[in-house]
Amino acid sequence: MGRSSKKNSSNNSNKIDGNEDNSNHIDPVFGQARAFNVKDPLVNPLVVEYLQDVRWEALKTNAISINAIPNKKINYGASIYDDDTIEEVGTEKDNKEKELSVSNKRLSPDQSTKTDNELLAQYQYSIDIWLKWYNDIYKKIWEDCYVFEGYDDTTMNQLLHLIKMYLSEKSNDNKITGFERHLLNILRDQYSSDDEVPENASLSIDVEWLQGAIKKMKSEKLRNIEDIKGFIQKSHKVAPKGIIEWYKYIMNNDPTHSNFVNMIDQSSLWTLVDYMTQEWLKDINKAQLGTQKRNQMSKWLLYLLLHIPTQLTAERTSKIRDLGKRGKKILDNRKNTNIFGAEDSIVLTDELKELSPLNPPKNLDMVSLVLMVVANEYGQRDLLELQ
Repeated sequence: MGRSSKKNSSNNSNKIDGNEDNSNHIDPVFGQARAFNVKDPLVNPLVVEYLQDVRWEALKTNAISINAIPNKKINYGASIYDDDTIEEVGTEKDNKEKELSVSNKRLSPDQSTKTDNELLAQYQYSIDIWLKWYNDIYKKIWEDCYVFEGYDDTTMNQLLHLIKMYLSEKSNDNKITGFERHLLNILRDQYSSDDEVPENASLSIDVEWLQGAIKKMKSEKLRNIEDIKGFIQKSHKVAPKGIIEWYKYIMNNDPTHSNFVNMIDQSSLWTLVDYMTQEWLKDINKAQLGTQKRNQMSKWLLYLLLHIPTQLTAERTSKIRDLGKRGKKILDNRKNTNIFGAEDSIVLTDELKELSPLNPPKNLDMVSLVLMVVANEYGQRDLLELQ
């Protein structure tokens, strides 16, 4: 019985899943001979189960039916010495989807590589030209730009007279508010109709500025003319608070060197750097934002770069590097279009136009300017290694 049982066991061991186990033969699927007879009674059943699981996984992974392979023609667009990926040509729908996902794709991999290298070389060459222009602007703004230093008695009287005339017109039209009437009464007490008209009284006032100033005056206890003068003297030094207020202010006001000297302290300056890094640099690169809004953002970003101190702490160097990294990411994403961006995308304020006859280089946009300044002025040149 024992020998018969062993013989039956041996006969059964020549089959796996109903097939004879020719352990010395080459497996037709994997091209290997089995190392031992897995049906031998001395082999641990758990080992046999494990090996069967391994074989089954291998079959599922590698033994793929030819019917499962999509019927696609493969075009090799490069020579055998190129290391580029092959291009698959499938159905018309597949091709259209591919065309939509990759814009301005070049036909020849050799030509593509050559063109990209030429563009990067031209980009690197342009940096020296851009840097010279930027340094000229930097020197002009810090040496020749006007800085408002407050109102003297003459200019203060002229401003108060203009405010009085504006509020009087609103009163005559019955459009004056209670607080505005309170201000008008104070000004009438100080400047009666018999007073001499101040010099340059024909000047007009910035109504938008005045309306904003009056709103802020409401939170102050203005009892007399000295209170009004005190508020006006410090008003040019009060910066917006929070991203919403800053956004509104930027959209409605051009930056000036005087603003950055008087109003924007270091805390506000680095707040603006954070806003540019997080959102606004991306917005400058979005066509759907609209030309006017992108131009305003660009103007403010240029002034921001011109007013960031050259000597920074490690923490603030990290912040300026983050701004550069954001610019680098945008440029890397342009590799299939135009790394230089749109021409004439840097818009100068009237203040800068008066200071310098030099227009921005035509192939320089704000994203490239950010990257160039961060890399060259703050020791982050590794960011210029564009992909």
